[in-house]
Amino acid sequence: MILSFDVDCGELIPGHRFVARGLAGRSRLPIPEEWDGDSAEYERMLKFADAGGYPGFSLEYELVPGVSPAEAGDNRS
Repeated sequence: MILSFDVDCGELIPGHRFVARGLAGRSRLPIPEEWDGDSAEYERMLKFADAGGYPGFSLEYELVPGVSPAEAGDNRS
């Protein structure tokens, strides 16, 4: 893991929270052969070709089981 953190992003599905845990895996991603975006941005990306691609990483996350107030018997609104 290149950067660890815990960010609770809230309930993704009933009873489960999405928690971002960190960034992992420095990698180089290939330059796309076809590009439908801004040409100036593509030119900047091509500069990464000599380094083996542009920098990339992955997001590590977890779905955390949770208990809603109703499930816990909390009658407060």
